[in-house]
Amino acid sequence: MHRQIKLMMNKIKKFILHFVAPTLVYFLIFLGAGYKSFYFFDLDQNTGQGDSISYIQMHDGSFNVSPIHKYRVGIPIIARQFSNVLSLDSTDQLSSEDAPQARLSFFIVNTAIVSLAASITLLLALHVVENSEWFSSFAIVALSFLNPATIQNISTPMVDSAVPLFAILITYISIVSNEYWTPFVSIIFTPLNERIVAYLPQMMVASSSKKRSLSLLSLSIILSIAVNKLIQITVNHYFPTQDFAISENSYSYDLFTTTLHHFGNIQQVSWHYISHPAILARHILIDLGILQVVSIFVALYLYLSNKSFETSRSILQFFRKFLYVLVISIILVLMSGDVSRMLCTVVPFASVCMVLLATKFQFNEYFKT
Repeated sequence: MHRQIKLMMNKIKKFILHFVAPTLVYFLIFLGAGYKSFYFFDLDQNTGQGDSISYIQMHDGSFNVSPIHKYRVGIPIIARQFSNVLSLDSTDQLSSEDAPQARLSFFIVNTAIVSLAASITLLLALHVVENSEWFSSFAIVALSFLNPATIQNISTPMVDSAVPLFAILITYISIVSNEYWTPFVSIIFTPLNERIVAYLPQMMVASSSKKRSLSLLSLSIILSIAVNKLIQITVNHYFPTQDFAISENSYSYDLFTTTLHHFGNIQQVSWHYISHPAILARHILIDLGILQVVSIFVALYLYLSNKSFETSRSILQFFRKFLYVLVISIILVLMSGDVSRMLCTVVPFASVCMVLLATKFQFNEYFKT
């Protein structure tokens, strides 16, 4: 009995040191980094229109919004509960200047979500990159997450922060942990943002058992559709919209309607970026960060040229899953035309690439006296 208690205490201590503590430190770092953008965020600007207003209205209990946003109830509800805990007056937010109370709740919730993504990224990097050092890996992950795209996810009342967390969590589960957790994770994340479904098929990539992964993938997609439909029925029943056009669309909406609708944008957006490559390059290099983009290209080159990683099965699995995530993110960019919000999903994977390059080329040796 004493031995079991000791083992349990050791596990708790290890969990706190390896996950809880880094998450709290990341939270403080990102909170400070995103505060200025949060403070100066203006709902009257173009970046503040549409999506942000919809989520603030949902935070306030009004679901008379576009069906594209209406069923992403998770983060607005969590932010609402956080407002209640802090005893913030969250009524009539849009009538006050820039809805400060609602934005503060979203800011803290999104920062917490991104901090969780950073901690899971750190754990994954330490697992797949041989001979990686904890402190340098921690610092590299923090540096990688401190880019304009992630700061935008943190500081604005949006729900995009859940997608990078889901993508890296599924990767971590399939490489390090047990992929049987995937259906359960899908149920939790679908109310946050249904776009997570696009990243589920990475389970099939570099899987040790294709048959098992296919079964889990099918179950995860079915459960995601079921949860999304349940949310749709519940929201439309308890919060009927007053706008007839929105109401009609709400009842005909399903998980893939938006995807099919946006497929028509691919040709138009692709031609826009082909005609204006400087615009695309500026978005990628500025929003994601030059260092991250360079790290991605160098790491992928090393992987594709097969000059490294022959002995590490985990790193091979990681890169194959990363290629899938990268391709899906690029497709979503072409469907939506929004570079930073869609490519933000590759940030955790870029972090692992940066840890890999720092370890492989032993950059830390250059700073030792």
